[in-house]
Amino acid sequence: MLSASPAAALSLSLSVLPGLAKTIAFLLLILNVRSLPLVWHFNVFLPITRLWWLARRARIRTLFISSSNKNDAHKFRDDLVPIGQNPLDYILVTKAWAGPDDCDYNWHLSNSSYPKFLDLARTNSALHIFPSLVLAGGGVALAGTHFQFLREIPMFARYEVRSQIVGWDHKWLYIIHRFVSHHKPASRRSAPSTPGPKSDYDSSTSSTPTPSASSADLQAHVARAVAAAREPEPDGATLHCISVNVMVFKHGRITVPPALVLAGEGFGATHEQGSAARARAVELGDKGMRELYRGAWRAVPGGSERWWDAAMHGLEDRIERRVARVIGVRVGLEGALEVPGL
Repeated sequence: MLSASPAAALSLSLSVLPGLAKTIAFLLLILNVRSLPLVWHFNVFLPITRLWWLARRARIRTLFISSSNKNDAHKFRDDLVPIGQNPLDYILVTKAWAGPDDCDYNWHLSNSSYPKFLDLARTNSALHIFPSLVLAGGGVALAGTHFQFLREIPMFARYEVRSQIVGWDHKWLYIIHRFVSHHKPASRRSAPSTPGPKSDYDSSTSSTPTPSASSADLQAHVARAVAAAREPEPDGATLHCISVNVMVFKHGRITVPPALVLAGEGFGATHEQGSAARARAVELGDKGMRELYRGAWRAVPGGSERWWDAAMHGLEDRIERRVARVIGVRVGLEGALEVPGL
């Protein structure tokens, strides 16, 4: 009996191990399903495909309905963006959670995973901020990005990315993405009573130091900026990471001014300005807007004829102040290219 026990145990082990191995393999597959081949592509391109299908379906419907109902067939596009909304105050939220496949050995969301999810947040932003440009065959290119990591996101924690337009110039669009969560660790002390970060970046805490500033002034500026970033959000959410993105709108090889893209979607300094701009874009139609995107905007004389600039009239000072806070991301990266030896 004693001699048979090891053999029986070995036989039992061999019969159990295949089933156990399959179970472990299945669990690993489930835990890492979001990192399987083509899953990223599916998550990025599915919303784009859905937008294209809705636009195509609406266009087909207009062939078989009366003229009085054609506006209803195109209503889906107007529902995608908040017509009349100030673009500087519009915040788009994309929700996610920290899966095991995106975390490091410290059981926190890996720093390398932030850009991965930001791809999805940018796609979501594109389809809600400038869907008409996408449907017209245009797009947006990422020219530069910067991450500032403040707090870790624990494994399995739910978080969200709040995307907000900082400002723009004749070419570049600046967007800030804030990774936040509503979970408060037990060891966290009560939040200070001071308000959270302001959208216009209060100059007392985040002004850009001049080149002549001393080392002590620079260190003090950095300390103030970090302290301000570590304050809770206005709604009490915990801020984990900030990412500043520099983007440019393109239609083929043609650069499209950000003001034209935003105004064409119905954004404006006031509700009236945004609504008027959207009405002008609808009047031009898809073909007319496509021509503008492809460079016809250059032939439009300045002043009131450029209705997209008129839609943003009144935001100039605010845009200039906000862009001055983040332009260092693009300037710094461009300056790094000129460093000898790089």
